[in-house]
Amino acid sequence: MTNKILFKCLTTAPSHSQYRLSSILFLIVITVLCSMIIAMSDNQSYVLSTALVIPVISVFLLSFKWGAVYSIVYFVVFAWLCIHHLNIWQHANFTKISFFQLTLTYIILFAIACIYDLDQLKSQRRLTEANKKLEKLACTDMLTGLKNRRHLEKVLLNSTNKRLFAMIDVDDFKKVNDLYGHNEGDRVLSKLSQIMTQSFGESNDIIRWGGEEFAVVYYGKSKEDFINQLSKMQAKIAHYDFGLNAPVTLSVGAGVFYPSKYKSSLKAIDNALYRAKEAGKNCLRFAYAY
Repeated sequence: MTNKILFKCLTTAPSHSQYRLSSILFLIVITVLCSMIIAMSDNQSYVLSTALVIPVISVFLLSFKWGAVYSIVYFVVFAWLCIHHLNIWQHANFTKISFFQLTLTYIILFAIACIYDLDQLKSQRRLTEANKKLEKLACTDMLTGLKNRRHLEKVLLNSTNKRLFAMIDVDDFKKVNDLYGHNEGDRVLSKLSQIMTQSFGESNDIIRWGGEEFAVVYYGKSKEDFINQLSKMQAKIAHYDFGLNAPVTLSVGAGVFYPSKYKSSLKAIDNALYRAKEAGKNCLRFAYAY
């Protein structure tokens, strides 16, 4: 029981209120120390530079808003002190002590500025990395690890160049789920995604469109090469043993996607897929007319 409590204490991060309270206490300690240094300097004027530390530390610890409030309050008190003792402050020669005082103040201010800037850079870097991870998750299909439809839309709509594009449907996939269950169906989809990726490599985009539908964005220039690779992929999948006592086949509709003709391009390729289904499945049709 004791170990559990200790572990909880060690792994529980401090709350925002606890961090704010510790920052305020630390700032008060620094303020008291600076005030004591000024008070114990025998009214030497050069020691007033110590007060410059407070505004920087207050903004660093309390954020700009509350740091500004604290700095203003401190300035009012400090100004009153200076004016009230205006005739008491002694002009000091620039001695080793005064030089050390100014140097120390400069180093403290410089160090605080560097620490604050580094902290900002680290926070920005963490935020950028988190955004990249979120973007990757948002564009990734969790079952297959392929890119999803959101990524596909970004690729197609954010490009001004035409793309060779194919829509793929797994033939009679509903029977797989009905006969063997959804777990087996998910296994088949995962294996299909692996074979498709192997067939087209990392240089092309393999997309899970949704359900048993996939898509391929081909970055090569030759229609013949594209059709040839699609045909080889179909044959490889048709001959692969998925352990279902029946082959798994694909129907493919392919064509050229034109960003300026978004709807008509997709409609033509979708019609090509429909013709492949009508032709007896495990077929490939290319859309030549738009």
